[in-house]
Amino acid sequence: MRGINRVTIIGRLGRDPELRVGAKTGKKVATISLATNRAFKKDGEWHEATDWHRVKCFDRLAEQVVERLHKGEVAGVIGTLTYDKWTDASGNARVAAIVKADQVEFMSPRRVGAFPGVQPATAHPEAVQAHA
Repeated sequence: MRGINRVTIIGRLGRDPELRVGAKTGKKVATISLATNRAFKKDGEWHEATDWHRVKCFDRLAEQVVERLHKGEVAGVIGTLTYDKWTDASGNARVAAIVKADQVEFMSPRRVGAFPGVQPATAHPEAVQAHA
């Protein structure tokens, strides 16, 4: 039986997206950092915590994310959960959870006229999909 690896996250960008180009592949990769909040009960009291999610977008989706998303804006991401593995400068094995984005929705309202023909996202969120 095959499992399902699908992630949906809606959160605010903690910083502007970063665009890099792979030295070996020439593939464009944009990394965004999304914050989500969750509430939990501990010792009878409610608390709130912020979780940070690293998201990677590739090729045309990477270009669009860098061009159109900025720190503090709300974005929705649909993708798959993957893991980056590397060895740091001290020789320690490291692992980080990454969401590989298949689709990003720009959900923050825009200034009037910023993108001609685009309605504010509160009425019609724009979805941009990655194409294989």
